[in-house]
Formats: sequence, C-alpha cells, structure tokens
Amino acid sequence: MCTVAVFFVAALALGSLIEYLLHRFVLHSRLQHWAVRRHKRHHKTHVRYSIVSEFFGFLPAAVPFLWIGFVHSPLAGGAFAAGSVVYVLAVAVAHKWSHEAPHRLFWMNPAVHAVHHRASVRWNFGVVTRFWDRVFGTYRV
Repeated sequence: MCTVAVFFVAALALGSLIEYLLHRFVLHSRLQHWAVRRHKRHHKTHVRYSIVSEFFGFLPAAVPFLWIGFVHSPLAGGAFAAGSVVYVLAVAVAHKWSHEAPHRLFWMNPAVHAVHHRASVRWNFGVVTRFWDRVFGTYRV
C-alpha cells in the first residue's frame, strides 16, 4: 500500500515539473503546433483552456512513468494514473479560476499569474504551484 501512495505523490510532483517545463519551454516557443498557437491566443484573448486540452498536453510526458508504474504493479500504475488525473484537473481549475476569481486557489495568486500574462512573458510559469518558478529563478510578484 505504501507503493501506491508513493506513485500517487510522485505523479503530483512530476506533474508540477512537467507543467512548468511544458509551459516555459514549449508553450512559449516558436513551434508551429496547435497547442502553442492556442496558448498564444490565450495570452492575447484569455480564451479558456479545457480539461481535455490540459490532459492531452500532460499525457505524452507522463506515459513513460505510467509504463514504469504498471511494470512495477498494476496498483502502482493505477495510482500514478490517478495522481496524474488529479494534477491535470487541479491545473485546469486553477488556471480557469485565476482569470475569474479574485481569491487565491491552491497556491495560485491571480495577481502573480497576471505578471505572466504581461507582454514580456518571462515569469511565473507554474499554474498550481510556484515551487519550480522559485527553483529556476522565474518567480516575480
């Protein structure tokens, strides 16, 4: 049972790192991919993300870890999958509400997210947590 908890928590931790890396280095890149174009449009018009697009953005990066979990045990793989889904839902809800609600959700402060949406996008790539922004020096208030 301890393995299940470890894989679930690992999915949450990995999810936050994947979110940060994808957001910083892919969604703000010059790639001509539908996700990058959609994200740029989101910055211009605040078009909303759906949970489905959040999930499919996260899934390719999580597949190797899902495989490792299922090789270890079906229960561990299921725990990793559940943690991944929980994290993706948290990202979708936090990002949606950061543009609509004047309060903090999780660790996401709408004012901090607004800094990310300014013309020069160099700060605050984490949506659910600012942990990786602090680690990599991209956190600004």
